[in-house]
Amino acid sequence: MSKFLVIDPAFAVPLSPEQLHDLGVIAVIWGQIDFMLDEILAHVHAFDKAQRDAFLTDKLMGTKVEMLTKEYLRLPAELHPLATDLVKRINNLKPRRNSAFHGVWGWRLEKRSQTRQPAAYHHKSRDNPLRAQNLRAMTQEMIDCSKVAGQLMSALLGFEFRPATQFLWGPGGNEPPPWLAADPSKIQKGRQSSDRKRSASDTPPKAGSR
Repeated sequence: MSKFLVIDPAFAVPLSPEQLHDLGVIAVIWGQIDFMLDEILAHVHAFDKAQRDAFLTDKLMGTKVEMLTKEYLRLPAELHPLATDLVKRINNLKPRRNSAFHGVWGWRLEKRSQTRQPAAYHHKSRDNPLRAQNLRAMTQEMIDCSKVAGQLMSALLGFEFRPATQFLWGPGGNEPPPWLAADPSKIQKGRQSSDRKRSASDTPPKAGSR
């Protein structure tokens, strides 16, 4: 049996450290997808900051995906395949993501094999639960979905798309400050910003910018 994380919540956690790592990666990348979907929708509707806050900030992912499904025809025709691909991927991942983070992780009792398997209980997916053994594959699906979102956002906002680009943000402006570019120790090896164009993942672009 896998070693469990040594914590003491209401229910025992049936996930191994590796599976908890995958769950964390899924959470982080879902946040990226949510952010990029906001950027895409803000561009489609030419929202300013106030409009973005009013119409997008507190919306559920399902509502925002529905908005893109209805409005993607406003995008340039060459981007329609990317938009429909993104919608398909998010809709495929969303039920499992909800199970992972809104369900209760425990052991599902398997009648036929008379075994118990780590899985997430969620009232909407009791007959087809998210199993811990599938978290690694789900992680890769999440990564692939984020790249599609990145390609679409970059194409709309005029940035060069590069997977795994550092996302830099803060009060210092849009460009990497001199102290960051001048000190390679502050930048991951192979990801220095001083010798490349700013890409979509560097800083949050202004909502509604074209």
